[in-house]
Amino acid sequence: MREKKISILIPCRLSSRRLSKKALRYVTEQKTLIELVYSNTLKAIKELKQEEFQIWVCTDSKDIELLLKSKSIPCLMTKDSHKNGTERIAECLERYNINSEFIVDVQGDEPFVSSQMIGLVVDNLRKFSAKYKDESIVIIPHQIINYDEALRESTVKIVTTDKQRVLYLSRYPIPYFHKKNEFKIFEYKKHLSVIGFNRKALLKFSNHRLEEIEKVEDIELIRSLNNGSLIFSPFSETTSFSIDTIEDLEKAKRILKGE
Repeated sequence: MREKKISILIPCRLSSRRLSKKALRYVTEQKTLIELVYSNTLKAIKELKQEEFQIWVCTDSKDIELLLKSKSIPCLMTKDSHKNGTERIAECLERYNINSEFIVDVQGDEPFVSSQMIGLVVDNLRKFSAKYKDESIVIIPHQIINYDEALRESTVKIVTTDKQRVLYLSRYPIPYFHKKNEFKIFEYKKHLSVIGFNRKALLKFSNHRLEEIEKVEDIELIRSLNNGSLIFSPFSETTSFSIDTIEDLEKAKRILKGE
């Protein structure tokens, strides 16, 4: 494959615990979820007006592959044994000899991905990789959410330092409030599903096994914390949400219809 500085990989699987075959469900009359994610990612790249991007969907599903080929969407096939999207894109990096300095992971269930979000990730990848030259760097933008949203198991919450470094990620509302009356007015940080890696961080992830805390939380980037990668989380002024449930799907349909 032709070498470029930035690769955007969209991991996508057919099976889903919370919403069966969600990648192939229609979000608009013309487009399935995975088609919409791809087209919005492609639109975002064009808006950034940079020629250094290349983009693929990464999947283990023949059904998804057939759909993508029929729509002339570039697709890379992977093994079916991966536990998460990061493992899937890490395989593609080595299997298909993608020689990129930076890799952006746009989750296949993130239909409202935007140029602002991708640009934020790429800019921070460059900034922190330049500052910490020999370190493995991961970038995960966040948005501010209220307590009701923080209670959702499907929403991954993060805690950071004042300098944007991620301390921990959890499906539980964190930080925990000792004074019970204060937690409802706290601004929780929600992990958005566009993730940036420098090459070293993604290779480091692929060379470490799944560990107990990652299993307990079911959050793959805990593996990056455990292996010593530096994870930073800048604030995103654009909001987004992934399609995890049938309610999310219906909400996305309403938004796209302008309702």
